[in-house]
Amino acid sequence: MNKELSPLAQRLEFLAAGRALHGWAKSIGLPKISIENVMKGNGLSYESLAHLHRVENVRTDWLLEGRGSPFSVNACLCDESAHELLDELLVEQWEIDVITDESRVAIVLSQPAQVQVKDGKDSAGHQKYRDINYRLVEIVCGVLGARTIARATAFGIHRVLQIGSDMMRDLEAGKLGSYFLFSSPSALIPHAVQYAHAGKLFENLAKGDRAVSTPDERALLSSYRSMSADKRQAVSQVVLSMAELGYGKLK
Repeated sequence: MNKELSPLAQRLEFLAAGRALHGWAKSIGLPKISIENVMKGNGLSYESLAHLHRVENVRTDWLLEGRGSPFSVNACLCDESAHELLDELLVEQWEIDVITDESRVAIVLSQPAQVQVKDGKDSAGHQKYRDINYRLVEIVCGVLGARTIARATAFGIHRVLQIGSDMMRDLEAGKLGSYFLFSSPSALIPHAVQYAHAGKLFENLAKGDRAVSTPDERALLSSYRSMSADKRQAVSQVVLSMAELGYGKLK
């Protein structure tokens, strides 16, 4: 990464992931002027930020300020919360991939999507447009138990895939974007191996599941639900990181 560039330009280079910056921008429909403005030390328009979030699943607060993890994940603190989230998401036609490292589970929802972007003008001065195809992605991770897996199964699980523990941590931590998951030459989802023991995995999840039942737990969950999406994600990431380091055990 070129340290002489502005922090925003460096983060765009990170998103490009080795692709030529202008070529990458054109491939995802980001206007050339947007890249040129950033290279001059200026910011991105709201439209460009929203477009990058949609196409690359990048978090706008990270893109603007470098705060938190680069990519959006839905980190859930309990199976009930994960089930409710999945129920909300599955009003759309997603393809569901269940990802595991044999000790943890995440759900990656994806679907083909298309957005129309401006593409110069024709000889008569009329605006031209072109279609940009991309993969819309939602990642659900954290504490996933019997209810969440049952909801995914009822909708239809496309694949159950096995990855390494380090890659699983990166997925949960929001370090893997749409490009690395689906489109890069070594994309994770297309190249992951099919997990041969899905039935046993789901059975173990069901055995380990525990409902939120005590008054304190219900109060905590109620407070968590009342938070904004950004705050919920921040709290979930902190709790999951603490659990990863051994500060208590998530149920």
